[in-house]
Amino acid sequence: MSLKFINRVGVELEGGWVDKPPENIHEDISVKNNTDGFPALVDKKGKKCQHWGETASPPLSLAAALRYIKDNYPDGSNDSCGFHVHISVRRPIDYARLMKRGFWTEFLAAVREWGEKQKLPLTHQFWSRLDGENRFARKLFRPLSQIGITEKDGRGSGPQGRETRRTLLNYCWAMHKTLECRLFPAWETPELAQSATSFFVNFVEVYLAEKSKRKARLKNSYNVYTVKRLEAMLKKEKPRDEPGATEEVF
Repeated sequence: MSLKFINRVGVELEGGWVDKPPENIHEDISVKNNTDGFPALVDKKGKKCQHWGETASPPLSLAAALRYIKDNYPDGSNDSCGFHVHISVRRPIDYARLMKRGFWTEFLAAVREWGEKQKLPLTHQFWSRLDGENRFARKLFRPLSQIGITEKDGRGSGPQGRETRRTLLNYCWAMHKTLECRLFPAWETPELAQSATSFFVNFVEVYLAEKSKRKARLKNSYNVYTVKRLEAMLKKEKPRDEPGATEEVF
């Protein structure tokens, strides 16, 4: 599938590696190995992982991101680990379209259908995360609160920044210029991770393609203000407030 609206894709793999970890592995405080009530990280044969944390890809094409998953997938994981997918888009107006509640609603329905097609058991982490039962991926829609966060510890957006960004979808525009999907667990196989990545990327691409067919109404509206705010952040300027703006549909 040729991507017209999405620019690049990135993935973050959390877990443990038995012998040879990825070169760019780094510590992630959310990844637990036999601590805080989480079991030890082991591979499928029960061998203990000697390295654990997170590896994050650079911005890639979809095909390259899928290869990165295959080449760097963790040997073991537990419920403290997640699998995150980032996408960047070519225009601020398309990012603003993804900040609409309609996108959130359609995404939740589509990803549930995708999970059903994978025949995941009802006890699978995917379902509990989708229902908002994981504190690292809460079922909250907070794009306007998230786009200004500049660091993971919350600086740049007040003391609640760390928790604000830990939602199923994290709009990390100021930090990475991406939309991050934090819903997915650390999958049992790289093939499932690849399938989840392809689903998310294709869903966003098709959504934006459909919305682009409609002419954007950019009068003094919430949409205008959102696009201007995103553009100002690109230039590291403070956006001008526009009180009284009302939300319209792109």
